[in-house]
Amino acid sequence: MSDNSTSNTLSLKWNEPDPRNGKILKYTVYYQNLGYVIGPDAFQEVPIESKDTAGNETNIVLDKLVPDSRYNVSIEAHTSVGPGNASTPVQFETPTGGKSTG
Repeated sequence: MSDNSTSNTLSLKWNEPDPRNGKILKYTVYYQNLGYVIGPDAFQEVPIESKDTAGNETNIVLDKLVPDSRYNVSIEAHTSVGPGNASTPVQFETPTGGKSTG
């Protein structure tokens, strides 16, 4: 998985799984800001978010991210059999400003 990021976006590109378990119908990209938010009683983890892309696309842009933050990202392929195992999470950082690659 590779990335190109700005302070509030992360552009990801990945390879198809090998071997595949049938035709890939879609990919789900899971991402989570590793920071904390203030909840009603204490600090709480930020919830995991997800975004889908078509099965023939192996790239996506995640937007509305928080500058100067660390994110865990994993990808799951879906076929007619169902979802496969999600990839091992990879960490990416959004810069304070400007562009960064990682």
